[in-house]
This record gives sequence, C-alpha cells and structure tokens, in this order.
Amino acid sequence: MDRFLSVVYESWSIIDDPLVLPAYALWRMNWIHPFVEGNGRTARATC
Repeated sequence: MDRFLSVVYESWSIIDDPLVLPAYALWRMNWIHPFVEGNGRTARATC
C-alpha cells in the first residue's frame, strides 16, 4: 500500500492522460486486495 500511494502521489502532476492514473489505481487496488469484503467497491471508489 505504501508503494501504491507513493506512485499515485508522485505521478499526479506528471501524467497527461486523465484516464491513466485512475486505471492504474483500480488495477493496483484489485491486485493488492487488502479488503476481505468490498474490495471491488473500494477500488472503484478510489478510481
């Protein structure tokens, strides 16, 4: 989670395409899968 948040924070002003960072956040949250219930809902909310 620390690395994920670091990448999102560091990439916030660098990435030009508005869909790249939310797509990465959705993929990474589903890949990390830190939640027993509601992982998909939390990932989509993050996206």
